[in-house]
Amino acid sequence: METINDDPNRILLQAGMAVLLIALALAWTLVFTRAIPIDIVTNVIADYPRLLQAHIDFLLMGALLLGFYGARVPLPKSVRGAMAIGVFTNPAGFLYLALWPELITDAFLAFSIVSFVITTYGFGMACVVILRSTVSRRAESFPAGRAAATSGA
Repeated sequence: METINDDPNRILLQAGMAVLLIALALAWTLVFTRAIPIDIVTNVIADYPRLLQAHIDFLLMGALLLGFYGARVPLPKSVRGAMAIGVFTNPAGFLYLALWPELITDAFLAFSIVSFVITTYGFGMACVVILRSTVSRRAESFPAGRAAATSGA
């Protein structure tokens, strides 16, 4: 069995699995809020649509991380770190609003903006790095002169 301990992108896999587990827990919370109401859960959840948003956002973030991990392109440490932080902090904003919709404070707004910036940097730079890797691989796959000969037909 192969080990991924030496894989620099393993944090993407680890964070992806963690947020998918959170999404799974939130799925059950959704069930216990509406389909099979349990008082302790319904008393805590103040905004069901925001809880659903948090659940979907955790799912999407986990799937995105797994996709980036699957690309097998080594990403810079700062990009991996920003992605791993952002997949928790962005959906956490929805979860916060599901629990305390009336507590939209300046601190919450600042947290949301910082989270959005970190997440945008991480995923945006990952896209740039991976896109560059595909362009440079394609360019390297053609010997000099051969690219012009095959494209002119």
